Amino acid sequence: MYVVPELDTEGPSSGRDDMHNNWPDLMDAMRDMTEKMRHECPDSYGRPMLFNWFLLDWVGYDADDAVFKAREQDVGFHHIFDKYRVGITSESVLKESGDGLYWHYHHPPKSGAWGWNRNWSDSLWYEKVLNKKILERDFFPSVFRAGGYVQDNDASAWLERWIPFDYSNNAPAFKKDAYDWQHAPRAWTPYHPSKDDYQSEGDMNRVVARSLPVCAKGGSNTLTEKDVREAFECAKRGERPILSFSTHDYYKSASEEFKTAYALIKKVEKEYPDVAWVYENARDALRKSMALAPCAPLTLSVKMAIKASVTKKGVEEFIINSNYAIFGEMPYVVFEYDDGENERVDVQKLTETKWRFSCDTAKVKKIGVAVNDTYANTALTTLEI
Repeated sequence: MYVVPELDTEGPSSGRDDMHNNWPDLMDAMRDMTEKMRHECPDSYGRPMLFNWFLLDWVGYDADDAVFKAREQDVGFHHIFDKYRVGITSESVLKESGDGLYWHYHHPPKSGAWGWNRNWSDSLWYEKVLNKKILERDFFPSVFRAGGYVQDNDASAWLERWIPFDYSNNAPAFKKDAYDWQHAPRAWTPYHPSKDDYQSEGDMNRVVARSLPVCAKGGSNTLTEKDVREAFECAKRGERPILSFSTHDYYKSASEEFKTAYALIKKVEKEYPDVAWVYENARDALRKSMALAPCAPLTLSVKMAIKASVTKKGVEEFIINSNYAIFGEMPYVVFEYDDGENERVDVQKLTETKWRFSCDTAKVKKIGVAVNDTYANTALTTLEI
């Protein structure tokens, strides 16, 4: 059985006594948690606990909205990402610890007021976030968690284009005008969703795993002893379940919540002496649970194909090549313009490993290209014009 502890990583938040409301206190708490708990809560093989950091950008909300303003979030692109990349989720720490760094996203209401939004198609804030992560931080996620567990068929279809792994299933949770997982699989084994219904099993390529909060402070499900026992039962049957549970970084109780989950596992494991459980990061857990065949390192190249003298002035043709077939229909391609704006652009597929696009080099100063494969390997490259 694979065990995946997750943190929706949103930075400090005000308005409640049970939350860290400033960066120094929050960072001290996260460092203390990761340094102490790793070895206090070992798995069946004595391996230390892993942490999975799903990082958020607070963008798209109206800074003057009274409710949002009262929360005093650290608003802006990269603010939370950059804080955590110094030390806690630096490349050296991730490599040594085995922790995972992934993407958490809250889709803001079109009005910008604080709240949940199930209409994925009414804005493109999610692309604005990824555009800047590619162009400015050389980061592209392979694993996703929806803010507030909010997902719909449009979001599912968009994720199918680029991001293979998803930990948003909170079955059987339901909240009107927010999340709806009441019909989704409640098993601890992942599923491929249907194109027609993200809650039903189907023939999509992406994979969705179930994850429950340890303490349902947001009003959704709570991880129980029964849930843990069901995961052990699944493993006993010879399946490969993922027992995934979550909290938020800003909760002062985050460490205690993970200890609570650990205590449940330790209690139930006594009933299953033949079942071993191991910590895995969110990406590796899905790879192993789905028994995916490892892929070779994924590589990308982007080259100019035709000189401007052949086409109309300023327009150049570019060719993207990957070393094998990718996940999704096309690479994620973003242009950064001279005025600082950016946008994602569609590209034309030529073969399973080759795509073409045109670019007005008189207006574009940087191109970013990112892809994942079905094993959730990532390749990213940028090109200065």
